[in-house]
Amino acid sequence: MKEWIICLLFFLPGMSVAQSIVTGRVYWDKNQNGKYDKGEPVLRGIPVSNGDTIVMTNRNGEYSLTVFSGESVFPILPSEYTLTTTNEQIENSHYVYFPAGDVPARNRVDFALSRIVVAPSFRVAAVGDMQVGKYSEENYAGATILSELAERRDIDFSIHLGDIVNEPFPYLKNMYGMMRVIPTPSWTVLGNHDRDLTHEPEKQESVFNTYFGAATYSFNRGGIHFIVINNIFPDGQRGYNGGYNDKQIRFLKNDLKLVPRQNRIVICQHIPMMYTLQKEQILGLLAGRGDVLVLSGHTHQIARHFMVGDHVRIHELGVGATCGSWWVGERDWMGIPAAIMQCGSPRGYFTLDFDRVGYDIKFKGVGLDSNRQMDIWVNGLDSIDGKIPGLDTLKTNTIIVNVYGGCDSTEVRIQLDNGTWNTMQHVSMIAPNVSRMLYWNKTAGYPTKYSRRAVLRRQKSPHIWKIEYPDVLTPGTHFVKIKAYDKYGLDVTGSLSFVKE
Repeated sequence: MKEWIICLLFFLPGMSVAQSIVTGRVYWDKNQNGKYDKGEPVLRGIPVSNGDTIVMTNRNGEYSLTVFSGESVFPILPSEYTLTTTNEQIENSHYVYFPAGDVPARNRVDFALSRIVVAPSFRVAAVGDMQVGKYSEENYAGATILSELAERRDIDFSIHLGDIVNEPFPYLKNMYGMMRVIPTPSWTVLGNHDRDLTHEPEKQESVFNTYFGAATYSFNRGGIHFIVINNIFPDGQRGYNGGYNDKQIRFLKNDLKLVPRQNRIVICQHIPMMYTLQKEQILGLLAGRGDVLVLSGHTHQIARHFMVGDHVRIHELGVGATCGSWWVGERDWMGIPAAIMQCGSPRGYFTLDFDRVGYDIKFKGVGLDSNRQMDIWVNGLDSIDGKIPGLDTLKTNTIIVNVYGGCDSTEVRIQLDNGTWNTMQHVSMIAPNVSRMLYWNKTAGYPTKYSRRAVLRRQKSPHIWKIEYPDVLTPGTHFVKIKAYDKYGLDVTGSLSFVKE
């Protein structure tokens, strides 16, 4: 299943207990062969954790940690190191998971680390729900988001923000197999649909951890500290809320003690922090940390939220879903469902460019040009819009812009025909392309044969802007330019040429 680089050594055969003292060595694997060779430097002061307690390696690179069944053991990687791997690019899959009832009385786990070049800036792909629940959907993901990530050479690593699958059996194994061979490294987050619901709530991580090593962990890259937390808080056998358990709160406290105040914190979880039960407690733990970024998925639409505490401001980016609206809707020329999101955005993800000062965010539609950051809709260009509820009452010279990565802090400005720049109004309305899809579903225009009905509702998009131009859209050709920007990393443009009859 996995090509292990970590070394699993001595244990007492036949003994299986609820907890174990795990010991091991963390070292610089200079020849990258995955095993400790005489003369290779041991690494002092490397944190090693079970997702609760954190211990530090001593001057001999050794650690000792009490581990309970159902926990994982992992090093908290410094910026200049990664785990030595062989044809296995899912970083956290190299962590060691001890299934329930499978912890030997004593165990040894060594971690081989390789040095990496620490660039002053780097790019991360934040990838939301692929959520495959059929073999056909696995192949949709393979032909779209996974093949795109495999061909990108400008991304340093990806973070998959949960709901890799719609149910773990048998799809998690297959998705693991496809994801592990993508050339660039990746990290994974557990989502509510990645849980094994055949187990009691405290064991529902088991299948995920079997393939992906751990669901709660942290690592460093380029002076930035990334914290990955499973925030699926069980509510009965199948239900859930967004929340942390006591162990995860302790891990967060212990982990933050090791992070210098000047280092940026990035928290990665599936359910948005905005809807997490303990968000006020988390704000308290982050007090004094300045600007904190949270990356999340789950909602199948793009949304940004802001939370403020004691000398801490959280900017949350809900990245949407790469399956869009669950792989349904009209098929394109490749047979892939369009599956636009409820907010009107195409299936996509975000790239984030980090440096020592801050970060920039940019939407990337799967299979679309990277400059496609918005939709621009001009009333009256398509006669069918006059029949569509929500669009039929708009004034004649209305222009609507859906900025995929926008939020209520974003300023959107428009220039028509090289004239003056005007500020557009942020409004709450259903995205025009969603209104059109709802109308076609209702009037039996969609779905066509061999397509599935788009699962869209009359729900308003959080990133729509509008302007009305009285008496200036005369018959003839016109050209619109758009600028959208805010102080939280978004700075994008768009344009549209059109003819008015």
